[in-house]
Amino acid sequence: MKPNITLSQLSHLGITSANLTNILNDHEELVTTYMEKATRHTCGNVLGVGITTLSHPAGRPDSLAFLLLVDRLDHAARQRLSGDSPAGYPIVIEEIDAINALGLSEGDVDEQARELDASQGFQKKYRPVTCGVSIAPSTKSYSGTLGCQVTSNNIKYMLSNNHVLADCNSVPLGTTITQPSREDGGAVPADVVAALSFYVPLAAGGTAPVDAAIAAYNETTVVSAGIERGDKVEKMAAPVMSPVINMDVQKSGRTTGATNGTVVAIGLTVATNYAGYGVVNIRDVFSVRHASGQFSLPGDSGSVITTAPQNNPVGLLFASDSGNKTTFANTMED
Repeated sequence: MKPNITLSQLSHLGITSANLTNILNDHEELVTTYMEKATRHTCGNVLGVGITTLSHPAGRPDSLAFLLLVDRLDHAARQRLSGDSPAGYPIVIEEIDAINALGLSEGDVDEQARELDASQGFQKKYRPVTCGVSIAPSTKSYSGTLGCQVTSNNIKYMLSNNHVLADCNSVPLGTTITQPSREDGGAVPADVVAALSFYVPLAAGGTAPVDAAIAAYNETTVVSAGIERGDKVEKMAAPVMSPVINMDVQKSGRTTGATNGTVVAIGLTVATNYAGYGVVNIRDVFSVRHASGQFSLPGDSGSVITTAPQNNPVGLLFASDSGNKTTFANTMED
């Protein structure tokens, strides 16, 4: 299946409508060859296919390239994967080891606390309930992030990931959600703020368009559509924006709080590891990197990524590579 990439996302690279057709066809062929029908190797297995840019010296503009994300690399793997796409676009290979969903399990809490001062994240109780803060089902011992508030038929919902609100399809609809999570001190019934309403199913060994779920707020819960930014709460701006390579973005999350980064790839299909559940190919993903340090860490899953500083919604964060150098998100349009 071809990625949902538009000409406007690539026009700054000199791409025309004729070029776009070739790019989408090449993307589909690379995913089929290296992910869907690939033979497993000891290293060099492709975990993601997407579009990035190559920088050139002497003031020449950036050019388009395909990105292959692989588990590990040796000389044989690099030789097997190197070259150009069928239409002649260069292929860039990046070793990332694995792509993991970013929920924070109970066993990670002590390690995470050592790595990051909890005061940087949004782990406490927030009333009114704002966005970018700690949440989880009341029946689970992990933490994720409340991305943003959405409204349908005059009902207010919180938006986050399936693996945060529904634990990979395993949480029954109607299960209560606490803010903060139980791991962050949330109590039942005092801190129950919503109930799981709907999730997009994930299928181990299969493909999903997004990792997303919503939970309807209780009628008595006071909520705010603003996103925590450390010393202030900001409103999101309209309209929703498509990710573009080199776009400056920001996010607020349970673990790392407010961070800034840059979009480095779009149109990714990524094989995402959900611990204890399996691997799911997620489509139409974009990736973000922090200038230094991490853009996200476990517990930040469900964070909404917005443009910086304008605050237009761009995507919903759900995963990172094993070294937490690259963050992966669904497009908000999806």
